[in-house]
Amino acid sequence: MSSSAFGRNSRGSRSFRSSSVRGTRGLSWRKAEEPEPQIPSPPLGELLIELAREDITRHTHDPQIRDCHYVASYSWLDAEDPAVIIPGQPPAWTPPSVNRRLEPDRGKYFRDPNAARYSSYPMEPAVQALFKQHTLFPTKDIDIVSCTSALGNLSRFVRGVEKDFRIVLVRVGNTVFFTRRENSPTELIINVRGYGHTFLEEYTSWEKHVKRSESHQRIIQYGFGGLLLLVGFETDEYFRGEVKSSDLQLKESSLVEALGRASVGDVRTRVHKSLHIEKGGQPIAQESIFDIKTRSAFDFETRKIKKEIDLTDILPRLWIAHIPTLIVGFHDPGLFEDVRIKDIRTKIKEWEAENAENLCTLASLLHELVECARTSRTNLGICRRGSRILEIRRQADDGLEALPSELKARWMGKPEDNERTSREDGDPSNSDDGSGAHVVLGVAADIRDHGTDSGDESVKDYTACSLENCGYCGHCPY
Repeated sequence: MSSSAFGRNSRGSRSFRSSSVRGTRGLSWRKAEEPEPQIPSPPLGELLIELAREDITRHTHDPQIRDCHYVASYSWLDAEDPAVIIPGQPPAWTPPSVNRRLEPDRGKYFRDPNAARYSSYPMEPAVQALFKQHTLFPTKDIDIVSCTSALGNLSRFVRGVEKDFRIVLVRVGNTVFFTRRENSPTELIINVRGYGHTFLEEYTSWEKHVKRSESHQRIIQYGFGGLLLLVGFETDEYFRGEVKSSDLQLKESSLVEALGRASVGDVRTRVHKSLHIEKGGQPIAQESIFDIKTRSAFDFETRKIKKEIDLTDILPRLWIAHIPTLIVGFHDPGLFEDVRIKDIRTKIKEWEAENAENLCTLASLLHELVECARTSRTNLGICRRGSRILEIRRQADDGLEALPSELKARWMGKPEDNERTSREDGDPSNSDDGSGAHVVLGVAADIRDHGTDSGDESVKDYTACSLENCGYCGHCPY
């Protein structure tokens, strides 16, 4: 399985660095490598529908995120084989008492630490964490499981922002897993510049009981547009205490002493090995986490002071992840003497209000894609390549699944309870628009008309499946 899952595509993991040198955080680096060879894109499946933004069937949806709360988390451990600690804990904000000039970011960074470490089932750690922390979690109520990257790319599509991407849609029971797909599980971020990674290593530290951690992943739940979502993302850090100022500027005299730093090792890609799970850490409230950005304090050409940050590309991700606080470190190269903590919640609400129409369209698109996945006999691939058009295709890979069979069965629960769709009339092409009337969603209907249930395959008899031993082939309502 070469699809990616929870993680970050903007900066990548701070600790999944394929350095051949072990050293203290913020100091380990390696010489520049030769350019990485171009990785070919995975094959594309049969094209079913080309969808432009204006083709999306519009329904009235609530454009606001509702009832957001933490549900689970885990941290990747520095181990030879894939291992996580549940619930884990993000690094704590522990800036140094004396600032020193940092080395620029160097080395290699994976786009997706989950896929790089566990390519067979990148979403398995998240689901394992969910069941470890909530034994009887009501999975049948969840419409979508996704990462911020996949949702962010679909948001860019409806907002008209150009960016190529690929997403795989896999149905498990009533839930559709949206998994981002890179060209390879170990695809690297190219042209790494700046001080973002070394800043994180210098200004934060892992707590003693999670010292072997290398990346913390978090899963939240919220309602959006009439759908219930689980959303996963990598968490930069958290505050041990409550932030009292909405825009606090830190000075050297007010910085707390840093705790001991955990060393960061080299990255090893773990594939085709079972996931080892340990217990440790503690859940962290959503209000305590934050995101970090670093920027130059000066314009490189004019050397004029530049102490503002463009939030255009930042606010959409903070909205999806529902992160309340942003830390911005301004540096003169590598020397951070101006670090600001900003309560970003008001700006996120303003962005949400200004983009209400686009977010309503995003909700309509998500409804369409969920229905497509629920009515299709095969997994689907979503692709955008150098145009405004969104391509919906059959997934070309054979046997691509979101979860291993045992975990998939647990997610689905009892077949008679979890495998039926949410429609009482038994017709998976119908959905409720919120008014009590049922409507046929356009894209899902188009895909069925295109041939999802046509040809020789449509007349096969799937009634021979028994509920007791059905392996969920995807060809029947069970």
